[in-house]
Amino acid sequence: RITFFPVRHHSPVAALHVRALILKQRPKYVLIEGPAAFHEQFEQLYLKHTLPVAIYSYVEWENNESRAVYYPFCEYSPEWQALIAAREVGATARFIDLPLAEHVPENDVTNCYSDARFRKRDYLELLTDALGVDNFDAAWDTLFELPIDLDLSTYLFRAHFFGIAMRALDVVPKDSDQKREAYMSAQLRTFASNSGNILVVTGAYH
Repeated sequence: RITFFPVRHHSPVAALHVRALILKQRPKYVLIEGPAAFHEQFEQLYLKHTLPVAIYSYVEWENNESRAVYYPFCEYSPEWQALIAAREVGATARFIDLPLAEHVPENDVTNCYSDARFRKRDYLELLTDALGVDNFDAAWDTLFELPIDLDLSTYLFRAHFFGIAMRALDVVPKDSDQKREAYMSAQLRTFASNSGNILVVTGAYH
């Protein structure tokens, strides 16, 4: 009943395949890594926007500290294509990530769909060496974006393995990641208590 679809944010091939899978499976719910606090404004995403657009999230505490982040969307964002495809098949789409007021990202994080913080992982060093490429972008492109015959099942196998391997070489995931993932899991369990298939779209690391 539940399909986990791991993505790299702003990956054209991930956007292509997640859209195709939604149109094929026609799930009842499409749950997406994005700010759950946006729930009441969710329908605004379906207005006639000219991409790119972004959700801007801001919080200020009583001690006058504040934090702001944004969630950017473009035509080739998997999250955006999941939103649009969900509407086309009549599925309920929702964001399931922890609201900003309950989690403070690292000081250097303002773009919640950035993968900059993953570029120094031990697994990525092993992967780039094995592929004979210089960096994360080249490794991802070699495995995902460049093969013109990459089918859905191969994409899913590679993306799941990529995320699992990156987590396996993290001795202890950050507290903020674990808190977010606990929240997303709770959201998933809530929707899973209803009938119907569910597609979950998150970054591969999660």
